[in-house]
Amino acid sequence: MQMYTYSRSTGFWRVLLVLLTTPIPSLVLVALLDALSLKSTELGLAHSGTTWVRGVFMTIIESYAVISLLQHDVVNLELSSCWTLTIFTATALVNNALALGITTLLWYPLPFILFWMAWPWIALLVLFVWLVKGAFIRANPGVLTKLRHFSSVATSQLATIMAYSIFKAVFLIVPTAWRPAFAMILPVFKLAQKNLLARMLKDRDDLKPQVIVFNVEISNALFITNSVQTGVSIDTSILLIATDFLQLLVSIYDLSLMLSDVRDFTNKLEVDSRQAVATAFTIMETHPGLAEKKVLDRVFQSKADLFRNRTRRSAVVTIECISPQFQ
Repeated sequence: MQMYTYSRSTGFWRVLLVLLTTPIPSLVLVALLDALSLKSTELGLAHSGTTWVRGVFMTIIESYAVISLLQHDVVNLELSSCWTLTIFTATALVNNALALGITTLLWYPLPFILFWMAWPWIALLVLFVWLVKGAFIRANPGVLTKLRHFSSVATSQLATIMAYSIFKAVFLIVPTAWRPAFAMILPVFKLAQKNLLARMLKDRDDLKPQVIVFNVEISNALFITNSVQTGVSIDTSILLIATDFLQLLVSIYDLSLMLSDVRDFTNKLEVDSRQAVATAFTIMETHPGLAEKKVLDRVFQSKADLFRNRTRRSAVVTIECISPQFQ
């Protein structure tokens, strides 16, 4: 709904300007962080000051991004700018102090420290948000439900990092002859991850496309390109590409089923799809409460139900066509 309103009230040149300038702040921040010179890890923990300073700034940026997403997802949370600054700064400082303490007790550099510290980082974010808005969250069960959904998605993202790390470590020690078969775990994991995120975001169709694309499609492609290419043979690469192409065809087929149902609906109304969409948005603008009703969930619980419904209707039509021949 917000995207529809934005597209109607925003000009083409402004949208183009926003698209061109949006990456600039991120690129500047990355350049500034990379400008910090890092000492060799062989010099030990005593000469790692710039590493920890860089880690604090990176965690501040990441924490701010997560808090911004949280406020976008849970609109009623209403964190002030002061509290937002306090939460992501405190999270970054405490998390990096914890990482420094663990490194001091164990050894430097600690392998996979970014991965191991991701879990307490999310926990600290949730803790500080709860300390600031705990009374409000307890008084509003709907906000608590959205926070749980958000935490589930964030946890699944961290689990994805762990799964890819484990896959890479095991893939490099698997015998070469078994690697093509072992590589087929990636498409299966990708499919499972897409369905898991889709179920987690079943009530948030506005967020579902970008969350799935960035956390599944792009992450999977980057992992295959950057991490596994050193140990992947030509046969394995062809197998992975063919499997991705097959999954793409399945997705297109699912989309065609949904579009076919939409066309059947608009044909019954004797309007085209654009008029139907415009009418739906007009109704939602006039009656905002209807946007919260789960009309589609009562019709189709999943893509499997949609497929079965489409197959059943096709079978009925086929029987109606051939039954006169036997009368």
